[in-house]
Amino acid sequence: MGKKRLMWILGINMWIWICLCFSGNLFNTFAEENDNLELQRLIEQIEAQESRRKDFIADLCVEIKASYLGRPTTKKGSCSYEKGDLPRMELLKEEEKELREGSIREKLNAFAEEFSKREFSEFSRLAFKLAEALKKMNRKDITLENKEESFDIIILRLKPAKIPFQVEIEINFNKGLVEKKRIVDFSGRIIRQEEVSYEEKEGAWYPKEYNSVSFEKGAQVFCKIRLENIKAR
Repeated sequence: MGKKRLMWILGINMWIWICLCFSGNLFNTFAEENDNLELQRLIEQIEAQESRRKDFIADLCVEIKASYLGRPTTKKGSCSYEKGDLPRMELLKEEEKELREGSIREKLNAFAEEFSKREFSEFSRLAFKLAEALKKMNRKDITLENKEESFDIIILRLKPAKIPFQVEIEINFNKGLVEKKRIVDFSGRIIRQEEVSYEEKEGAWYPKEYNSVSFEKGAQVFCKIRLENIKAR
């Protein structure tokens, strides 16, 4: 009788442990789903900022043309001019050209400063919130870093498949309008480098499409963020 009672107690305890383990797995599954939803929500917010940044680039391009050339086309975001609407820059005197370039630099600084106030603080907040979420989820394969001393470079560091590398994207106004992309390992060796310049044809700027940076592991997209931060200097 004592053995049967002991077997019953052991059997009941075993089922209790099974139920607890099952409920724990369910809880972990729900928690993981909530974390993934939160991560997806943050990524969507950052992508919304990315779209606004693209609009800023188009507006900036129009601003440059307006300063140099006069009236831009009415089509929003267009970086080309209507036929017959191209003043001849070569007729400008050298002193007049220098004055215009100085005026453009002031406008770029003011325009980018306003953009930084309105957009970058929000983008930065979302980026670091995303980094915190990744840290909370113990996702050590992705880290975000903002260089304190320079607001025109943000680095996204990843550690995929035992091959550590980092990506740097920089917008440089000192060389006209140039976008640089570099993939380097942590020893500083460049793995891949790409530089996209904004072409000027017939007095108009023709920027190439910005590419979002997307890294995947299997079928799961970790992150899809444009990293450039515009700051005219």
